[in-house]
Amino acid sequence: MPQKAELLKAGDPREIIAEAAKVIGCDTNEFRNTSRIGKGDKEKRDLLLYFLWKTGHYKGPEIGEVFGSGIHPSVAEGIW
Repeated sequence: MPQKAELLKAGDPREIIAEAAKVIGCDTNEFRNTSRIGKGDKEKRDLLLYFLWKTGHYKGPEIGEVFGSGIHPSVAEGIW
C-alpha cells in the first residue's frame, strides 16, 4: 500500500497518528486530556494504538508517549 509506506517514512508517530485519526474521525487531544474516555472514543484510541504497534516500528513506551502517558498494562493487554 503506497500510502502506508509514505506515511511510515515520516517516522514521527505523532504525525502518523494525526493522519490516522483524521481517517477514523477522532480527536487525539481528547485522549490526552482526560483519564476516562467513552466507549466509542476508547475503540478509536485502541485502534490507533494497535495501528502504531502493528507497524513494528514502535514499542509500548513510544506509543504511550504519543497519547500523553504510558500505556496502562490492562490497555496494552487488551490491544496486543
